[in-house]
Amino acid sequence: MWLDAVFETEGAEPFSPINLRDESGQIQITIRSQIKLAGKVNKRSALAQWWRQQMGTEGLEVAGVGAHCIRENGWFVYTRLFSGSEESIARELARTAEVVLRTLSHRLSSAGFELTGDGKIVVV
Repeated sequence: MWLDAVFETEGAEPFSPINLRDESGQIQITIRSQIKLAGKVNKRSALAQWWRQQMGTEGLEVAGVGAHCIRENGWFVYTRLFSGSEESIARELARTAEVVLRTLSHRLSSAGFELTGDGKIVVV
């Protein structure tokens, strides 16, 4: 899983942010969450088969966050604009990560897999 706070930057180093604040002075970013089964996973494994069946082109609906939709590169991606203070952005990024990982973990565990603390998926 990748979780990003995306914003525009100038085209040359040192890549300073541009258009970062809205009219009210709030920081405006795009929150982007991306998930994909690791390329190292054996394509014939039970996990890879489950991933294809469950994720397919349907994607992953995460309650309280939104739908992660499939992109051409195989990543399931969710994006949304968010405006707030530094603190509220940090809270929202942490909340998004927690909810996405909990949802993915629940779906995996219902199929006999476990998402470990180091991000690996094992059969239980």
